[in-house]
Amino acid sequence: ALISMRLSVDEIVQVYQSVDYDRMKALRDTKSQDVTRLGSIQDRMAALNRFVTRFGVYENSYPYEWMGDTIGRFCADGSRATFADFRNLGFRDLHIVTTNVTKRTTEIFCAQATPDVAVVDALLMSQSIPFFYEALQFDGRSFGQGDHYADGGILLNYPIHIFDKRRYVENNRWFVNGVNWETLGCHLYTPVECPHHADEVHNIWSYTQHVVESLMEAQSVAFEASGTSQRRSINISNCCARTTDFGIRPYPDNKTYQQLVAAGTDAAEQFLRTYDPPIIRPFFRHLLDRLHNFIDSK
Repeated sequence: ALISMRLSVDEIVQVYQSVDYDRMKALRDTKSQDVTRLGSIQDRMAALNRFVTRFGVYENSYPYEWMGDTIGRFCADGSRATFADFRNLGFRDLHIVTTNVTKRTTEIFCAQATPDVAVVDALLMSQSIPFFYEALQFDGRSFGQGDHYADGGILLNYPIHIFDKRRYVENNRWFVNGVNWETLGCHLYTPVECPHHADEVHNIWSYTQHVVESLMEAQSVAFEASGTSQRRSINISNCCARTTDFGIRPYPDNKTYQQLVAAGTDAAEQFLRTYDPPIIRPFFRHLLDRLHNFIDSK
C-alpha cells in the first residue's frame, strides 16, 4: 500500500519507524495503552479464551488503527479510503491477496473487483495470520459478520502470476505465451541452515506456529518448479527471520534488520547483473495478437 501511494524509500522507512512493535502482540484493548504479554496465568487464560472463541491468540485493534492512520496521513480521502479512491487519486493499482476461509479460496481485493472496499479493511485481512490474530468476519462493508478471512499467504504466498491474465495484454508487448514479462516480484526464501528448521513442537502454540509456517513454506515448491516465476523474481533470503518476529525494528542498531537490507540489496544487484529479457520477435508477436483477437471475437 505504501508503494501504491508512491511514497519514497525514506518516507516508507519513517512510516515503519512509527510502529509500536510491542503493541502488535497485545491481549487487551490497545487504546488504553495497557498492553500485556503471555506471562501471567490471567494473560494465558485470556489468550486461551480468545483462541477458542475467536480462533486467534492476539487481538488486532492496534494494527488496524495504525494502518488506517497511516493511510489517512498520505491520502486526501482519509483512513477509510477505498480502492476506487486510490485509483482516482492517481496511486498505483493495488491488489491485496486474502484467503476466504469460509469458501476455502483466494480472494483478491482491487479497484476493478472491489472498488468500494476500504483499503485498510483488506490490509487487515491480508495480514491476519491464522491462530496468531483473532479471526475476522467481513461482509464487504464492515467487520463482524460475513465470511471468515485470513492471511492471503495461506493459499497464495507469492501471487506473481495474477498479472498473467488476458486483461493485462492490451498495449503490452511483453505479454508472451501467457506470461506477463512486465511483472517483477521479490520472493523471500528461508535458508535451509536456519536454526528454527530443527525446532521441536512443545505445546499448542509451537504446533500452531509450525503449521502456519509449513503452509507458507510449502508454496516455495511451486516457485522452484516454475522457471518463468524464477526468471522474473528477485530471490531474497529472509535471514532466518520468522513471520511472527516483531522484534525486528528498522533502525541502524538492529542486526537482523541490517542483514535483511543487505540481503535485499545483494539479491537485487545480482538479479540486475544477470537478467536476460525475453526476445519478442515482431512477426511472432503479430501472430499472437491475431490469434488473441480471433479468440476474443468468438
